[in-house]
Amino acid sequence: MRVWQIGAAIILAVCVAGCGGNSTPVGVTVTPTGTAASPQTVLLSGLQQFQATVTGTSTMTVNWFICLPPTNTTVTNPIPVNCGQLTGFGTISSTGLYAAPPAPAPSVFVVAAQSTVNSNIYGLSYVVVGTGVRISIEPKTATVNPGEKIQFSSTVSGSSNTAVTWSVTADSMTVVGGNSTIGIICPSSNDTQNLCTNPPQPPGTYFAPLVSPGAVTITATSAADTSQSATATVTIAGGSDPTLSSIAPTTTQEGSVQQDIYLNGQNFSSTSTVLANGVPIPTIFLTTSLLRAIIPAAQLTTMGSVQILVQRQNGDISLPIPLTVNPSRPALVASTPDSFVGNSANVGVTLTGGYFSPSTEVFFNAQQLSQSAGGNTRVLQVTIPAADWGCGPREIRGGRNARADRIPPRARPDTRRGSRRHGTGRTPRAATSSARPRR
Repeated sequence: MRVWQIGAAIILAVCVAGCGGNSTPVGVTVTPTGTAASPQTVLLSGLQQFQATVTGTSTMTVNWFICLPPTNTTVTNPIPVNCGQLTGFGTISSTGLYAAPPAPAPSVFVVAAQSTVNSNIYGLSYVVVGTGVRISIEPKTATVNPGEKIQFSSTVSGSSNTAVTWSVTADSMTVVGGNSTIGIICPSSNDTQNLCTNPPQPPGTYFAPLVSPGAVTITATSAADTSQSATATVTIAGGSDPTLSSIAPTTTQEGSVQQDIYLNGQNFSSTSTVLANGVPIPTIFLTTSLLRAIIPAAQLTTMGSVQILVQRQNGDISLPIPLTVNPSRPALVASTPDSFVGNSANVGVTLTGGYFSPSTEVFFNAQQLSQSAGGNTRVLQVTIPAADWGCGPREIRGGRNARADRIPPRARPDTRRGSRRHGTGRTPRAATSSARPRR
């Protein structure tokens, strides 16, 4: 019985020791942290200080190495390979200061911090040595019809040399400048049809072939660093004419600063253009069945309707759909001058307010006034003939006789014989000026 008690005590002591001991595993983290998908970039001959954070132990020291990435990254603690045996990858000090080589490293590698407590525990940061050149391309995707052209543009950063080489990949081939089978991109030495030169086209202009080669990839490669490139994908559509089924919204207000509309239909492409009353307006391609367009203020100055349609690059158009421009009620705030001598000759008056348009008409003493040049949606310049002067308020009517607030008159005597001076104020002899749409 005593032996059994001693054995139980030993087992209990072992359990207590296991539960009460330090069970936190050792871990090492390296910063800045680069990943396989997004490695940390260090410029040629540049310096980068790395830091190591150790957890799970009171020993904070690590050993620094330059290694190749782990071959097995599915385990909890991946172990890098060839640590300390690489050449051409730069050097790292005992304090984690990395010095990049003067030429790009042969491949992506890792800066590794090894725990001095457990040699199988590493903190890793993926690193690439390069020139710092980066390149992007716009648009990143495009849909065009056979034989159409579209402009691609490249942006190069990190170098004063912004030149790029354009190439086309399709039908299991990659050709600098493209060719007649997969499409031409300017400049091209394979441009037998002189598409890039007659008339001259800017670099990055792509001419789709007449027969689709399937998926097309456009690549821009930096001349400063040929390891850096950007790509865009092109889909060559069937070449059918666009059809427009609806627009949203279907109404807008007269005098609007602009109006965004969405167009639903079929056979749209990146080269489609929306026309408003026959005038091209900014168009954004969303899908082959959806476009977005921006109607500027110049198309919205007059009540009525604006005919909206979609045009292909070859000039073919869809049937139009009208956008209704509803009249806006004008607002009258002030006039300059606010008074004049009654026996004056014709008097020019500037009316200040809002929602004025070419369809606005101004009346004074029930007589229509002529508008001078130089007006806008906030200012009207009118002329009051000498025969119409009197104590009268100015009133403006907008579309469909929508009236603005009046500016009531006030008659003040003039000290000169035979004359009167008229201005804003209140009087029983209030005459009326108004504005309404021209018909």
